[in-house]
Amino acid sequence: MTLLRSAVAVVVLCALFASASTPVTANPDLTARNDGVIFALGADANYVTGCFPAPPLGCAGPVILYPVFLGGFESTPAGRDPEGFDVFLIDHVLFIAGGGTQFFPIVGDGIYRRRVGKNPAQEMILDLSIAGGPVNVFDSGLVDLDPSLNAIDISIDMNDQINYDTVMRIAANPVQAAIHGVTATKK
Repeated sequence: MTLLRSAVAVVVLCALFASASTPVTANPDLTARNDGVIFALGADANYVTGCFPAPPLGCAGPVILYPVFLGGFESTPAGRDPEGFDVFLIDHVLFIAGGGTQFFPIVGDGIYRRRVGKNPAQEMILDLSIAGGPVNVFDSGLVDLDPSLNAIDISIDMNDQINYDTVMRIAANPVQAAIHGVTATKK
């Protein structure tokens, strides 16, 4: 991890922990029925804008993959829906994207649903503001889930990756912060 990536990750995690209204404990079990779990974006997360799909099927224009996409969010269990999905409220979303000398914040909230067992599937819907702009809905649609993973790995977008769109791969893991030898977990 580069020094810049490390510094931004520390700032984002501190902001997430500071925004929590309850004491902090880690619980990496996504299906646990307790308070929120802090997730941090991993190295496989990415932020892309541009024309989808590539010409001749889509619009003519570049696709830009930003070299920096960091951040995290809090996931809190909210029960089970009638379709058998475990539902999680996603709060305190704070991502940083950009490159070179230009970085911009992405903030918001939403929901994440996952179903294990028969027909494992997942879905994420986030209401996000990019660089202080208007709130837009980013939706993954219902996609396959690898139930053996205790992580979130899903792509969200605004326009189903048709014509000009912004796509974010949310590859995130539960985290436990250790600062100065003290382990912080959310209770």
